[in-house]
Amino acid sequence: MAVVAVVVLLVVGFAGYYTATNLGGTNPSSSSSSSTSTGITGVSGATVNLITFDQGLVFTDLWNSTTGKPLAPLLQFEKQYNITVNVEFDDEPTVRQKVQADFASGAGRYDLTLADTANLVQVYGSSGQLYPLEQFYTPSSQLYTPSPYFNYTDFIPKALVACSYGGHLYALPYFTFSSSFNYRMDLFKKYNVALPTTIDQMMNTTLPKLKAGMMADGTYGKVYPIAIRGEPKETTALDVNAFIYGFGGTWFKGGYWNVTDVKAHRALPALNTTAVVNAIKTYALMGSMFSSLDTPTYDFSKEITLYQSGKAAILYPQSVNAFAAQAFAPNATIAAQMAYAPTVTGPTGKYFDEIWSLSFGISKYTHNPKAAFLALSFLTSYERQLNFATAFFPNPSLLSVLHSPQLTQKWGATTMNLMIEMLAQSDPHFIAYIPEANSINVKMGEVTSAVMSGQMTPQQAAQALQDYAYQLLKSDGYYG
Repeated sequence: MAVVAVVVLLVVGFAGYYTATNLGGTNPSSSSSSSTSTGITGVSGATVNLITFDQGLVFTDLWNSTTGKPLAPLLQFEKQYNITVNVEFDDEPTVRQKVQADFASGAGRYDLTLADTANLVQVYGSSGQLYPLEQFYTPSSQLYTPSPYFNYTDFIPKALVACSYGGHLYALPYFTFSSSFNYRMDLFKKYNVALPTTIDQMMNTTLPKLKAGMMADGTYGKVYPIAIRGEPKETTALDVNAFIYGFGGTWFKGGYWNVTDVKAHRALPALNTTAVVNAIKTYALMGSMFSSLDTPTYDFSKEITLYQSGKAAILYPQSVNAFAAQAFAPNATIAAQMAYAPTVTGPTGKYFDEIWSLSFGISKYTHNPKAAFLALSFLTSYERQLNFATAFFPNPSLLSVLHSPQLTQKWGATTMNLMIEMLAQSDPHFIAYIPEANSINVKMGEVTSAVMSGQMTPQQAAQALQDYAYQLLKSDGYYG
Protein backbone atom coordinates (compact mmCIF):
# COMPACT_ATOMS: atom_id res chain seq x y z
CA MET A 1 0.00 0.00 0.00
CA ALA A 2 1.42 3.30 -0.91
CA VAL A 3 2.54 5.12 2.14
CA VAL A 4 1.99 8.37 0.34
CA ALA A 5 -1.60 7.84 1.40
CA VAL A 6 -0.89 9.43 4.75
CA VAL A 7 1.43 12.23 3.72
CA VAL A 8 0.18 15.73 4.32
CA LEU A 9 1.14 17.91 1.36
CA LEU A 10 2.12 20.91 3.41
CA VAL A 11 3.67 22.72 0.47
CA VAL A 12 0.38 22.73 -1.40
CA GLY A 13 -2.50 21.86 0.86
CA PHE A 14 -1.54 23.32 4.16
CA ALA A 15 0.99 26.05 5.01
CA GLY A 16 3.64 -7.97 22.67
CA TYR A 17 5.76 -9.48 19.81
CA TYR A 18 9.06 -9.55 21.67
CA THR A 19 9.51 -9.74 25.43
CA ALA A 20 11.25 -7.19 27.55
CA THR A 21 14.02 -9.63 28.34
CA ASN A 22 15.18 -9.41 24.72
CA LEU A 23 15.41 -5.68 24.72
CA GLY A 24 18.02 -3.05 25.34
CA GLY A 25 17.88 0.72 25.35
CA THR A 26 17.69 3.78 27.51
CA ASN A 27 15.04 6.16 28.78
CA PRO A 28 13.20 8.11 26.08
CA SER A 29 14.54 11.36 27.49
CA SER A 30 18.10 10.50 26.44
CA SER A 31 19.49 13.16 24.13
CA SER A 32 22.59 13.66 22.05
CA SER A 33 23.86 16.25 24.49
CA SER A 34 24.05 13.71 27.31
CA SER A 35 25.20 10.70 25.36
CA THR A 36 28.72 9.83 24.30
CA SER A 37 30.26 7.59 21.71
CA THR A 38 32.01 5.52 24.39
CA GLY A 39 31.44 1.86 23.73
CA ILE A 40 30.21 2.28 20.17
CA THR A 41 32.83 0.98 17.81
CA GLY A 42 32.70 0.83 14.04
CA VAL A 43 30.84 4.08 13.46
CA SER A 44 33.46 6.83 13.36
CA GLY A 45 34.10 8.16 9.88
CA ALA A 46 31.05 6.44 8.36
CA THR A 47 28.54 7.95 5.96
CA VAL A 48 24.90 6.91 6.20
CA ASN A 49 22.56 7.58 3.27
CA LEU A 50 18.78 7.64 3.75
CA ILE A 51 16.17 7.66 0.99
CA THR A 52 12.54 8.59 1.63
CA PHE A 53 9.72 10.81 0.47
CA ASP A 54 7.62 13.34 2.41
CA GLN A 55 9.98 16.30 2.03
CA GLY A 56 8.56 19.11 4.11
CA LEU A 57 6.88 16.64 6.47
CA VAL A 58 9.40 14.19 7.93
CA PHE A 59 12.70 15.13 9.58
CA THR A 60 12.07 18.85 9.18
CA ASP A 61 14.00 19.43 12.40
CA LEU A 62 17.08 17.79 10.88
CA TRP A 63 17.15 19.07 7.31
CA ASN A 64 15.92 22.37 5.92
CA SER A 65 12.90 21.39 3.84
CA THR A 66 13.75 23.93 1.14
CA THR A 67 17.52 23.85 0.87
CA GLY A 68 18.12 20.33 2.17
CA LYS A 69 20.94 21.54 4.39
CA PRO A 70 21.43 19.86 7.78
CA LEU A 71 20.15 21.70 10.85
CA ALA A 72 21.66 22.05 14.33
CA PRO A 73 20.44 18.78 15.94
CA LEU A 74 21.81 16.71 13.07
CA LEU A 75 25.06 18.65 12.93
CA GLN A 76 25.52 18.02 16.65
CA PHE A 77 24.84 14.29 16.20
CA GLU A 78 27.28 14.08 13.28
CA LYS A 79 29.99 15.90 15.20
CA GLN A 80 29.62 13.77 18.30
CA TYR A 81 29.97 10.45 16.47
CA ASN A 82 32.07 11.63 13.53
CA ILE A 83 29.58 10.31 10.99
CA THR A 84 27.72 11.95 8.14
CA VAL A 85 24.01 11.40 7.52
CA ASN A 86 22.61 12.31 4.10
CA VAL A 87 18.99 12.28 2.98
CA GLU A 88 17.58 11.92 -0.52
CA PHE A 89 13.95 12.93 -0.98
CA ASP A 90 11.95 11.80 -3.98
CA ASP A 91 8.39 10.95 -4.93
CA GLU A 92 7.19 7.54 -3.79
CA PRO A 93 7.45 5.61 -7.08
CA THR A 94 10.96 6.95 -7.64
CA VAL A 95 12.02 6.00 -4.12
CA ARG A 96 10.82 2.45 -4.64
CA GLN A 97 12.49 2.16 -8.04
CA LYS A 98 15.81 3.43 -6.70
CA VAL A 99 15.73 1.11 -3.70
CA GLN A 100 14.85 -1.92 -5.82
CA ALA A 101 17.66 -1.08 -8.25
CA ASP A 102 20.07 -0.73 -5.35
CA PHE A 103 18.99 -4.07 -3.91
CA ALA A 104 19.28 -5.73 -7.31
CA SER A 105 22.82 -4.47 -7.80
CA GLY A 106 23.92 -5.01 -4.21
CA ALA A 107 25.76 -1.70 -4.38
CA GLY A 108 24.60 -0.45 -0.99
CA ARG A 109 24.01 3.10 -2.18
CA TYR A 110 21.33 3.52 0.47
CA ASP A 111 21.96 2.44 4.04
CA LEU A 112 18.51 3.34 5.37
CA THR A 113 15.37 2.92 3.35
CA LEU A 114 11.67 3.43 3.70
CA ALA A 115 10.03 0.19 4.86
CA ASP A 116 6.36 0.89 5.52
CA THR A 117 4.15 -1.67 7.20
CA ALA A 118 1.55 -2.03 4.47
CA ASN A 119 3.95 -3.26 1.80
CA LEU A 120 7.67 -2.93 2.22
CA VAL A 121 8.37 -4.67 5.53
CA GLN A 122 6.89 -7.82 4.10
CA VAL A 123 8.49 -7.38 0.66
CA TYR A 124 11.98 -6.47 1.83
CA GLY A 125 11.90 -8.57 4.98
CA SER A 126 10.75 -11.78 3.31
CA SER A 127 13.41 -11.45 0.62
CA GLY A 128 16.27 -10.92 3.07
CA GLN A 129 17.07 -7.40 1.90
CA LEU A 130 16.90 -5.80 5.34
CA TYR A 131 18.91 -6.41 8.49
CA PRO A 132 17.03 -7.99 11.40
CA LEU A 133 17.33 -5.16 13.88
CA GLU A 134 17.62 -7.37 16.95
CA GLN A 135 21.21 -7.93 15.87
CA PHE A 136 21.95 -4.34 16.86
CA TYR A 137 20.32 -4.24 20.29
CA THR A 138 21.18 -7.74 21.53
CA PRO A 139 24.36 -7.50 23.67
CA SER A 140 25.67 -10.89 22.58
CA SER A 141 25.50 -9.99 18.89
CA GLN A 142 28.63 -9.02 16.96
CA LEU A 143 26.71 -6.02 15.61
CA TYR A 144 25.57 -4.84 19.06
CA THR A 145 25.37 -1.05 18.97
CA PRO A 146 24.43 0.44 22.38
CA SER A 147 22.64 3.51 21.08
CA PRO A 148 21.53 6.06 23.70
CA TYR A 149 18.59 6.98 21.45
CA PHE A 150 16.98 3.55 21.38
CA ASN A 151 14.38 2.27 23.84
CA TYR A 152 12.54 -0.77 22.52
CA THR A 153 9.99 -0.80 25.32
CA ASP A 154 8.86 2.72 24.51
CA PHE A 155 7.64 1.85 21.02
CA ILE A 156 3.94 1.08 20.56
CA PRO A 157 3.89 -2.75 20.79
CA LYS A 158 1.57 -3.18 17.81
CA ALA A 159 3.76 -0.88 15.73
CA LEU A 160 6.69 -3.20 16.34
CA VAL A 161 4.56 -6.19 15.42
CA ALA A 162 3.68 -4.39 12.20
CA CYS A 163 7.39 -3.79 11.52
CA SER A 164 8.22 -7.46 12.04
CA TYR A 165 8.16 -10.47 9.78
CA GLY A 166 9.04 -14.09 10.41
CA GLY A 167 10.09 -13.43 14.00
CA HIS A 168 12.45 -10.58 13.12
CA LEU A 169 12.11 -6.83 13.53
CA TYR A 170 13.00 -5.21 10.22
CA ALA A 171 12.16 -1.54 10.72
CA LEU A 172 11.65 1.17 13.31
CA PRO A 173 8.46 3.25 13.04
CA TYR A 174 8.58 7.04 12.80
CA PHE A 175 4.85 7.68 12.99
CA THR A 176 1.95 5.26 13.39
CA PHE A 177 -1.78 5.67 13.05
CA SER A 178 -4.89 3.60 13.47
CA SER A 179 -8.52 4.12 12.65
CA SER A 180 -10.87 6.47 14.42
CA PHE A 181 -14.20 8.12 13.68
CA ASN A 182 -13.57 11.75 12.79
CA TYR A 183 -16.50 14.15 12.70
CA ARG A 184 -17.79 17.71 13.04
CA MET A 185 -19.56 18.19 16.37
CA ASP A 186 -21.51 21.22 15.16
CA LEU A 187 -22.98 19.45 12.12
CA PHE A 188 -23.94 16.39 14.14
CA LYS A 189 -25.68 18.69 16.61
CA LYS A 190 -27.32 20.75 13.88
CA TYR A 191 -28.89 17.72 12.26
CA ASN A 192 -29.54 15.88 15.55
CA VAL A 193 -27.37 12.92 14.58
CA ALA A 194 -25.94 10.50 17.14
CA LEU A 195 -22.47 9.03 16.86
CA PRO A 196 -22.56 5.60 15.23
CA THR A 197 -20.87 2.65 16.86
CA THR A 198 -21.57 0.08 14.13
CA ILE A 199 -21.35 0.11 10.35
CA ASP A 200 -25.09 -0.63 10.22
CA GLN A 201 -25.83 2.56 12.15
CA MET A 202 -23.40 4.47 9.95
CA MET A 203 -24.99 3.39 6.67
CA ASN A 204 -28.66 3.25 7.68
CA THR A 205 -28.95 6.16 10.11
CA THR A 206 -25.97 8.49 10.38
CA LEU A 207 -25.18 9.18 6.73
CA PRO A 208 -28.80 9.22 5.47
CA LYS A 209 -29.85 11.56 8.27
CA LEU A 210 -26.97 13.94 7.57
CA LYS A 211 -27.80 13.94 3.86
CA ALA A 212 -31.51 14.51 4.47
CA GLY A 213 -30.76 17.45 6.76
CA MET A 214 -28.39 19.01 4.26
CA MET A 215 -30.89 18.59 1.44
CA ALA A 216 -33.64 20.10 3.56
CA ASP A 217 -31.70 23.27 4.33
CA GLY A 218 -30.23 23.56 0.84
CA THR A 219 -26.60 23.00 1.79
CA TYR A 220 -26.16 19.60 0.15
CA GLY A 221 -23.78 19.95 -2.77
CA LYS A 222 -21.81 22.53 -0.86
CA VAL A 223 -21.43 20.30 2.20
CA TYR A 224 -21.48 16.50 2.20
CA PRO A 225 -21.98 13.85 4.88
CA ILE A 226 -18.55 12.27 4.38
CA ALA A 227 -15.09 12.78 2.89
CA ILE A 228 -13.34 9.59 1.77
CA ARG A 229 -11.03 8.73 -1.08
CA GLY A 230 -11.70 6.64 -4.14
CA GLU A 231 -8.80 7.03 -6.55
CA PRO A 232 -8.02 3.82 -8.46
CA LYS A 233 -4.73 3.20 -6.67
CA GLU A 234 -3.32 1.33 -3.70
CA THR A 235 -3.92 4.36 -1.48
CA THR A 236 -7.65 3.67 -1.53
CA ALA A 237 -7.01 0.02 -0.73
CA LEU A 238 -5.58 0.87 2.69
CA ASP A 239 -9.06 2.04 3.67
CA VAL A 240 -10.86 -0.78 1.87
CA ASN A 241 -8.75 -3.34 3.75
CA ALA A 242 -10.01 -1.81 6.99
CA PHE A 243 -13.56 -2.49 5.79
CA ILE A 244 -12.71 -6.05 4.75
CA TYR A 245 -11.31 -6.69 8.23
CA GLY A 246 -14.36 -5.13 9.89
CA PHE A 247 -16.71 -7.29 7.86
CA GLY A 248 -14.80 -10.38 8.95
CA GLY A 249 -13.00 -10.97 5.67
CA THR A 250 -9.44 -12.15 5.14
CA TRP A 251 -7.07 -12.28 2.21
CA PHE A 252 -6.73 -16.06 2.32
CA LYS A 253 -8.91 -19.01 3.23
CA GLY A 254 -8.07 -20.14 6.72
CA GLY A 255 -7.05 -16.63 7.73
CA TYR A 256 -3.39 -17.17 6.84
CA TRP A 257 -1.46 -13.95 6.39
CA ASN A 258 2.21 -14.74 5.68
CA VAL A 259 4.09 -16.39 2.84
CA THR A 260 5.18 -19.46 4.80
CA ASP A 261 1.70 -20.43 5.96
CA VAL A 262 -0.03 -19.55 2.70
CA LYS A 263 2.36 -21.79 0.76
CA ALA A 264 2.38 -24.57 3.36
CA HIS A 265 -1.41 -24.79 3.36
CA ARG A 266 -1.80 -23.89 -0.31
CA ALA A 267 -4.33 -21.36 0.93
CA LEU A 268 -6.30 -19.86 -1.92
CA PRO A 269 -7.25 -16.17 -1.98
CA ALA A 270 -10.56 -15.36 -0.29
CA LEU A 271 -11.19 -12.02 -1.99
CA ASN A 272 -14.54 -12.90 -3.57
CA THR A 273 -16.31 -13.86 -0.34
CA THR A 274 -19.49 -12.24 0.92
CA ALA A 275 -17.46 -10.30 3.47
CA VAL A 276 -15.23 -8.76 0.79
CA VAL A 277 -18.20 -8.02 -1.48
CA ASN A 278 -19.97 -6.25 1.38
CA ALA A 279 -16.82 -4.33 2.28
CA ILE A 280 -16.33 -3.04 -1.26
CA LYS A 281 -20.05 -2.34 -1.63
CA THR A 282 -20.21 -0.36 1.62
CA TYR A 283 -17.08 1.63 0.98
CA ALA A 284 -18.15 2.47 -2.57
CA LEU A 285 -21.64 3.50 -1.43
CA MET A 286 -20.14 5.94 1.05
CA GLY A 287 -18.35 7.62 -1.81
CA SER A 288 -21.10 7.48 -4.42
CA MET A 289 -24.13 8.25 -2.24
CA PHE A 290 -22.84 10.48 0.53
CA SER A 291 -19.79 12.34 -0.76
CA SER A 292 -18.76 14.62 -3.59
CA LEU A 293 -19.34 13.51 -7.17
CA ASP A 294 -15.57 13.71 -7.61
CA THR A 295 -14.82 11.21 -4.83
CA PRO A 296 -13.94 8.34 -7.23
CA THR A 297 -10.84 10.39 -8.12
CA TYR A 298 -10.04 11.58 -4.61
CA ASP A 299 -6.63 10.92 -3.16
CA PHE A 300 -5.80 11.59 0.48
CA SER A 301 -5.07 15.29 -0.07
CA LYS A 302 -8.45 15.92 -1.73
CA GLU A 303 -10.16 14.00 1.04
CA ILE A 304 -8.42 16.15 3.63
CA THR A 305 -9.20 19.37 1.77
CA LEU A 306 -12.93 18.58 1.60
CA TYR A 307 -13.09 17.98 5.35
CA GLN A 308 -10.67 20.72 6.30
CA SER A 309 -12.53 23.38 4.34
CA GLY A 310 -15.77 22.65 6.19
CA LYS A 311 -17.42 20.75 3.33
CA ALA A 312 -17.87 17.40 5.04
CA ALA A 313 -19.35 16.25 8.33
CA ILE A 314 -17.16 13.12 8.57
CA LEU A 315 -13.68 12.10 7.48
CA TYR A 316 -13.31 8.34 7.62
CA PRO A 317 -11.54 6.11 8.49
CA GLN A 318 -7.99 7.51 8.90
CA SER A 319 -7.01 9.29 12.08
CA VAL A 320 -3.82 10.73 10.59
CA ASN A 321 -5.66 12.54 7.79
CA ALA A 322 -8.20 13.95 10.21
CA PHE A 323 -5.53 15.18 12.63
CA ALA A 324 -3.70 16.77 9.72
CA ALA A 325 -6.89 18.45 8.52
CA GLN A 326 -7.50 19.91 11.95
CA ALA A 327 -3.90 20.92 12.59
CA PHE A 328 -3.68 22.96 9.40
CA ALA A 329 -7.27 24.10 8.98
CA PRO A 330 -7.34 27.77 7.93
CA ASN A 331 -10.60 28.32 9.81
CA ALA A 332 -10.04 28.03 13.56
CA THR A 333 -13.78 27.90 14.24
CA ILE A 334 -14.22 24.84 12.02
CA ALA A 335 -11.09 23.21 13.43
CA ALA A 336 -12.44 23.58 16.96
CA GLN A 337 -15.51 21.55 15.98
CA MET A 338 -13.52 18.55 14.75
CA ALA A 339 -13.63 15.62 17.14
CA TYR A 340 -12.70 11.95 17.45
CA ALA A 341 -14.49 8.80 18.52
CA PRO A 342 -13.77 5.07 18.25
CA THR A 343 -14.03 3.64 14.76
CA VAL A 344 -17.21 1.68 14.08
CA THR A 345 -17.45 -2.09 14.27
CA GLY A 346 -18.59 -4.52 11.61
CA PRO A 347 -21.14 -7.33 11.86
CA THR A 348 -18.52 -9.59 13.47
CA GLY A 349 -17.83 -7.05 16.20
CA LYS A 350 -14.38 -6.24 14.82
CA TYR A 351 -13.28 -2.65 14.52
CA PHE A 352 -12.56 -1.31 11.06
CA ASP A 353 -8.82 -1.59 11.67
CA GLU A 354 -6.17 0.42 9.86
CA ILE A 355 -2.90 0.47 11.76
CA TRP A 356 -0.01 1.68 9.59
CA SER A 357 3.52 2.90 10.24
CA LEU A 358 5.91 5.06 8.27
CA SER A 359 9.02 3.05 9.07
CA PHE A 360 12.65 2.72 8.08
CA GLY A 361 14.96 -0.28 7.85
CA ILE A 362 18.64 -0.97 7.26
CA SER A 363 19.66 -2.29 3.86
CA LYS A 364 21.45 -5.66 3.97
CA TYR A 365 23.90 -4.13 1.50
CA THR A 366 24.98 -1.26 3.72
CA HIS A 367 28.72 -0.85 4.16
CA ASN A 368 28.24 0.62 7.64
CA PRO A 369 25.60 -1.40 9.51
CA LYS A 370 26.43 -0.18 13.02
CA ALA A 371 26.50 3.47 11.95
CA ALA A 372 23.24 2.87 10.09
CA PHE A 373 21.58 1.58 13.26
CA LEU A 374 22.92 4.48 15.31
CA ALA A 375 21.52 6.91 12.74
CA LEU A 376 18.21 5.01 12.53
CA SER A 377 17.77 5.08 16.31
CA PHE A 378 18.51 8.81 16.28
CA LEU A 379 16.01 9.46 13.46
CA THR A 380 13.24 7.62 15.36
CA SER A 381 14.19 8.82 18.85
CA TYR A 382 12.03 10.54 21.44
CA GLU A 383 13.17 14.03 20.49
CA ARG A 384 12.60 13.50 16.78
CA GLN A 385 9.14 11.99 17.22
CA LEU A 386 8.09 14.60 19.76
CA ASN A 387 9.16 17.41 17.44
CA PHE A 388 7.27 15.85 14.56
CA ALA A 389 4.11 15.12 16.54
CA THR A 390 4.06 18.61 18.05
CA ALA A 391 4.60 20.36 14.71
CA PHE A 392 2.33 18.23 12.55
CA PHE A 393 -0.06 15.58 13.89
CA PRO A 394 -0.13 13.46 17.05
CA ASN A 395 0.57 10.04 15.60
CA PRO A 396 4.02 9.15 16.95
CA SER A 397 5.25 5.60 17.45
CA LEU A 398 6.47 6.07 21.02
CA LEU A 399 4.21 5.68 24.03
CA SER A 400 6.08 8.40 25.92
CA VAL A 401 5.30 10.88 23.14
CA LEU A 402 1.64 9.84 23.04
CA HIS A 403 1.50 10.54 26.79
CA SER A 404 3.58 13.71 26.59
CA PRO A 405 2.16 16.93 28.08
CA GLN A 406 2.70 18.67 24.75
CA LEU A 407 0.26 16.40 22.92
CA THR A 408 -2.14 16.01 25.82
CA GLN A 409 -2.43 19.77 26.22
CA LYS A 410 -2.84 20.39 22.49
CA TRP A 411 -5.25 17.59 21.61
CA GLY A 412 -6.78 16.64 24.95
CA ALA A 413 -6.22 13.62 27.17
CA THR A 414 -9.43 11.98 25.94
CA THR A 415 -8.30 12.07 22.32
CA MET A 416 -4.83 10.77 23.09
CA ASN A 417 -6.26 7.96 25.24
CA LEU A 418 -8.55 7.03 22.36
CA MET A 419 -5.59 6.80 20.01
CA ILE A 420 -3.74 4.57 22.47
CA GLU A 421 -6.82 2.36 22.90
CA MET A 422 -7.32 1.96 19.15
CA LEU A 423 -3.64 1.11 18.65
CA ALA A 424 -3.75 -1.48 21.43
CA GLN A 425 -6.75 -3.20 19.84
CA SER A 426 -5.41 -3.11 16.30
CA ASP A 427 -4.32 -6.08 14.21
CA PRO A 428 -1.29 -5.25 12.02
CA HIS A 429 -1.99 -8.25 9.82
CA PHE A 430 -5.28 -6.96 8.46
CA ILE A 431 -3.27 -6.79 5.23
CA ALA A 432 -1.47 -10.01 4.32
CA TYR A 433 2.31 -9.95 4.67
CA ILE A 434 3.27 -11.22 1.25
CA PRO A 435 5.57 -9.65 -1.35
CA GLU A 436 2.63 -9.36 -3.75
CA ALA A 437 0.66 -7.15 -1.34
CA ASN A 438 1.28 -3.92 -3.23
CA SER A 439 0.18 -5.33 -6.59
CA ILE A 440 -2.99 -6.79 -5.09
CA ASN A 441 -3.73 -3.54 -3.31
CA VAL A 442 -3.37 -1.59 -6.54
CA LYS A 443 -5.98 -3.88 -8.07
CA MET A 444 -8.19 -3.48 -5.00
CA GLY A 445 -8.10 0.29 -5.38
CA GLU A 446 -8.90 0.03 -9.07
CA VAL A 447 -11.96 -2.19 -8.68
CA THR A 448 -13.30 -0.26 -5.69
CA SER A 449 -13.04 3.01 -7.60
CA ALA A 450 -14.84 1.34 -10.52
CA VAL A 451 -17.72 0.36 -8.23
CA MET A 452 -17.84 3.85 -6.77
CA SER A 453 -18.12 5.36 -10.26
CA GLY A 454 -20.73 2.81 -11.38
CA GLN A 455 -18.52 0.88 -13.81
CA MET A 456 -18.62 -2.41 -11.90
CA THR A 457 -20.86 -4.14 -9.40
CA PRO A 458 -19.39 -5.11 -6.02
CA GLN A 459 -19.61 -8.77 -7.02
CA GLN A 460 -17.76 -8.13 -10.28
CA ALA A 461 -15.12 -6.15 -8.43
CA ALA A 462 -14.52 -8.85 -5.83
CA GLN A 463 -14.31 -11.56 -8.49
CA ALA A 464 -11.88 -9.50 -10.57
CA LEU A 465 -9.75 -9.03 -7.46
CA GLN A 466 -9.91 -12.74 -6.69
CA ASP A 467 -8.93 -13.73 -10.22
CA TYR A 468 -6.06 -11.27 -10.30
CA ALA A 469 -4.67 -12.39 -6.94
CA TYR A 470 -4.92 -16.07 -7.81
CA GLN A 471 -3.15 -15.71 -11.15
CA LEU A 472 -0.43 -13.55 -9.63
CA LEU A 473 0.22 -15.94 -6.76
CA LYS A 474 0.07 -18.98 -9.02
CA SER A 475 2.67 -17.47 -11.33
CA ASP A 476 4.84 -16.74 -8.28
CA GLY A 477 4.81 -20.40 -7.29
CA TYR A 478 2.40 -20.42 -4.35
CA TYR A 479 0.37 -23.33 -5.74
CA GLY A 480 2.86 -25.02 -8.03
